[in-house]
Amino acid sequence: MINPRPSSSVVRFLLETRYVRHYGRKLVKTYRTQTDDGSLIYVRTDTDDEDIVDEIFKKRVYEKYFASSEGYTVVDVGANSGFFTLRTSELVGNSGHVIAFEPYSKSFSLLQKHLRINNRLNVNPMRLALGSTPRTERLNLYKLPGNNSFYDKTAFYGKKAWLRQIGSEEVAVETLDSVVSKLKPSRIDIVKIDTEGSELEVLKGATETLRNFHPKIVAETHPYGASCGEIEDFLTSFRYSTKCEDYPMAEKLLYAW
Repeated sequence: MINPRPSSSVVRFLLETRYVRHYGRKLVKTYRTQTDDGSLIYVRTDTDDEDIVDEIFKKRVYEKYFASSEGYTVVDVGANSGFFTLRTSELVGNSGHVIAFEPYSKSFSLLQKHLRINNRLNVNPMRLALGSTPRTERLNLYKLPGNNSFYDKTAFYGKKAWLRQIGSEEVAVETLDSVVSKLKPSRIDIVKIDTEGSELEVLKGATETLRNFHPKIVAETHPYGASCGEIEDFLTSFRYSTKCEDYPMAEKLLYAW
């Protein structure tokens, strides 16, 4: 049985029935379902969406040491199709705010759809990548959109079926500090970063945000880009305490407060 289960009984039959499910996944590219907290979502069957839903809504890995509360302002960097954004927007409530960044056009469109069908008015979605300097850059696109990165991952992993590159897309890159200066939030409580190797670059473009708000941070790290230790060293100068833990969906998961 797949989790989360599709809302439609026909789709459940196609995706869960033995001997049928292999062909069912070829027929059903996206299905609609509902998470435990009541959010309506669309899951892409030929991507890593099911794993991401599991880590955010079931395992709640980003909330292990700190979680969003009513009235928080949360920054979601690398929002993908918006699963963490949806989870967080529910937690912060109408008095809170989520700023969600996703550069890939197709994932951003699905993020907007998720916000619309769930009537989430406390989210500011921005089709941007974040980095240390403003620019435009080519984003490498992979079969599993959770792998999209400015890095050529095949140089690290070699040619893998799950890492098939499907093209690239030119995207705008801004700094978090510049966005914060425009939006002028009164508080920033948590910053979640999953940018497939560019996590330290995001933080280098957020020095004023770190100084002014000292938000809690949760970030994935990878074999390419800065290591967890390098990010810890960078955050030490901003008086952060940090913890790095092994994480199957990446190399390490960093928590900072």
